[in-house]
This record gives sequence, structure tokens and C-alpha cells, in this order.
Amino acid sequence: NNEKDNLKKFSNAAYKAYPEIYYFANIKSALQREENDIYGSLSTLKNFFNKYNNGSALSDLAELHSNMGNPEKGIGLYEEKYKKEPYGIGFLNKIIKYYYDANQYSKASELIKLKIATFPYSGDSWNELGLVYEQLKLEKEATDAFKKALYYEPNDYSIRRKLRQISKK
Repeated sequence: NNEKDNLKKFSNAAYKAYPEIYYFANIKSALQREENDIYGSLSTLKNFFNKYNNGSALSDLAELHSNMGNPEKGIGLYEEKYKKEPYGIGFLNKIIKYYYDANQYSKASELIKLKIATFPYSGDSWNELGLVYEQLKLEKEATDAFKKALYYEPNDYSIRRKLRQISKK
């Protein structure tokens, strides 16, 4: 218990001395969660993100909302960030994954098309679109997307397997 108190004192002192360093904010937030101060942890991350616009803080904040049973709030944060920084492809990928995992394939396909409009030569994006079309039972569109993915990623054998599976149906 004494060790934990020392760690808490050290992290609070470090956070006060260097408030712009995310590592210290993250430790403070983790210690707050360990003490079941979830709202304190949220507040620490939110304040850091609002002040420094830090992507790691945003990801941790979104994950914390999700762990609290409110993934929509976390995705909303990613969507806000993406609107401000449309070339932040990592945030868009997290949004797409959320909608895909939630079986909201139409929404996922809209976002993947946005990503393709920005990065048209990404085989991974075309592959994602193919997977979504496959879930939507749009076989021709899935095949076309997988062919485009293979064009940009000719050594990706998982795409070749997908095309073979679809052609056997």
C-alpha cells in the first residue's frame, strides 16, 4: 500500500510539473481507474485531449467510454476528430471498425468509400469494401472491390482466396 501511495504521489507531482506529457496524464488516469474513480479518469483524459489535441488521449478516452458501456460516445469523439482532420485515417479506421462490428454495413461502406476517395490506391481499403459488400450480399460489387484490392495488393493471397470463394458460389 505504501508503494502505491508513493507511485500516486510521484505521478501527481510529475503530472503537475509536466502537464503536456501524455505519459503522466495516462498514469494518473490509470491510477484513478484502479481506485474506481472512473469519472476522475475520464476527466483527466478529456482535459488532456481538449488542451493538447492528443490522439493517444482520444483513443484512450474513447476506449474508456466503450468499457463503460457507451461506445457511441467514443465513436462520436472519433467522428468529431475526423471531421476536423479528414486525413486522420487511423480515426476513420476505428469508426469503420465500429460500424462493421455493429453490423451497420451500409454506414461502414459509406465511410470506406470516403477513405477510398482520399486514398484510392489502397488495396486494404478496397478489400474492406469487398468484405462489407459481401456482408450486404452484393456479390458483383464485392467481386469488383476484391479485384481492385488485388490490383493494388497483388501478393495478398487472402484476397485471392476471397475471389475464389465468391466465384464458387
